[in-house]
Amino acid sequence: MYQAMQGTGGNTKNSKKEDPLKILDPSSKKLVTVESQRIMAVLDDSITKIRLVTLLPTITPHLDRYAHILTADMMSILKEHYELELLFSKVFRLQEEEESQAHTSSAKRGGLDGEPEKMSYESLCQYRSQLQQQLRHSTRSIVRLFSRNHSMLDAVLKQVRESGGIVRPNH
Repeated sequence: MYQAMQGTGGNTKNSKKEDPLKILDPSSKKLVTVESQRIMAVLDDSITKIRLVTLLPTITPHLDRYAHILTADMMSILKEHYELELLFSKVFRLQEEEESQAHTSSAKRGGLDGEPEKMSYESLCQYRSQLQQQLRHSTRSIVRLFSRNHSMLDAVLKQVRESGGIVRPNH
């Protein structure tokens, strides 16, 4: 039974070693059933969304490059997202500094009302949590808007590719 599962009749040394990634090659597999086509469509959509999310840190600091492609609504949301990213980075850095100072100056700081530099360690933790939630919501909104306008997404991905970004060509 074990030899039958191997498919080699027990002669593993003389058999060719197949590329384990060959199964992922779309040209080698035809999707016959509707279910498998749906699964592939969901996977393709997920890959596109992941690509977009990983490119946000590349796109957002240079929105002027994409102004001719993006709508006003998208530009506004991406600017807001970038500001949240910057604020989150700032709070994260301050929180790390607080941890390295072992909470020595946290008693001197205030609450959530002021600048992040003036917040206590506990307030920074709360604020960071709020920013994480806002970033998550912002990212979902961006993905939703790009999902509704595939041509805009394709144009942005093409622009990133042409400017030396990290996007691979579509298959």
